Amino acid sequence: MVKDGVEHESGEGEPMKTNQRFGQTFIVTRQSAEPGSPCEGAFHYLPALTHLAGPVERDASKWVRALAIYPRNELLKDQISETLFQLSRINPMLRAAGVRPLRVGTLFGPTPKSKWKVEEVWKLRPDGSRVCPFLACPRSGCDSPLVWKGDDIQAGIERVSCPKCGHEVKEDEIVLTRDGLVHRQESNGHIRRCRFAERFESA
Repeated sequence: MVKDGVEHESGEGEPMKTNQRFGQTFIVTRQSAEPGSPCEGAFHYLPALTHLAGPVERDASKWVRALAIYPRNELLKDQISETLFQLSRINPMLRAAGVRPLRVGTLFGPTPKSKWKVEEVWKLRPDGSRVCPFLACPRSGCDSPLVWKGDDIQAGIERVSCPKCGHEVKEDEIVLTRDGLVHRQESNGHIRRCRFAERFESA
């Protein structure tokens, strides 16, 4: 499925270029497609995520392994929820095998710079949590907006949960802020700067 520089045709006949190498990061681009269309979802992300499981098993260090580029914000929002759904299926198997889970993040207009920006912009709920404007619950049939709990915001723990069904996206599965994309904490406590994310942040 993954071959450098090869265009793959979707069920709708629309090209999707995969695995264009940027160092050791591969890039997935979508020229056009409607959110929720049959050519999205499993065809688009499941092969990429399962492909990444092998390299992560061999090298658990944290850096950008794949970059998906979308022409419209609404399409990105739709697909990040689909990706979280796929991760909810893949990551339990990785954990059971002793492999660190895959993590996903976004870098577009609504992605907040830091937890302090979240407190300025994201809608406040009566329980002190903040509503994420671009993440919906990945559980089938739910679609409730995910929230970042107030205590977690103060502690800098980037995880979200669904106030409707209780589903949680753990901090080792999601990056919510631009600062979180650039600075990743390794298991030994050292902070690693992601130069790939830095490049897009400063563009």
